[in-house]
Amino acid sequence: MMNKLLGGVTIGMITLGICGLGSIASADTTAVEYDVDSTYTLIIPQRVELNADTVTNMSIKTVNRNLDPGQTIGVSITSGMDSDGQIKLERNGSSSDTLTSSLNVNSSPVLMSDPIVGSFSGYEVAETEIASIEFGVPQGNKLAGGYSQTLVFTASPQ
Repeated sequence: MMNKLLGGVTIGMITLGICGLGSIASADTTAVEYDVDSTYTLIIPQRVELNADTVTNMSIKTVNRNLDPGQTIGVSITSGMDSDGQIKLERNGSSSDTLTSSLNVNSSPVLMSDPIVGSFSGYEVAETEIASIEFGVPQGNKLAGGYSQTLVFTASPQ
């Protein structure tokens, strides 16, 4: 009886091998993956009041920054200044009355041909300054009233 059982098992194993059901896969793999999107919060003041007799500083910061390795984000001004980096402040109620102010980063003028004011990369949870912008003293015929201009900032991969 034992010989018949062993013979049956041997024939069954040979049959499985011939049919391919008993072959061992040696090249099959499974990739296990997990993706985390790059994120950051950019902090730009909504309003800056220029000083009458000294440079005014404005800070741009990030918080909760978590970027892919090698990724850099540049912050640029996309509108609100002329090609020479001057900001034209229009008098409220009279667009023909204007004052001008310069815009510098690290004591260098920001021009529309190269409007990047700062950049950042990596991982940083704490609030971190990425740019310090200096606005010059307003110049021109300072008539009574408020003057304003809107600067538009854009953040994009470099």
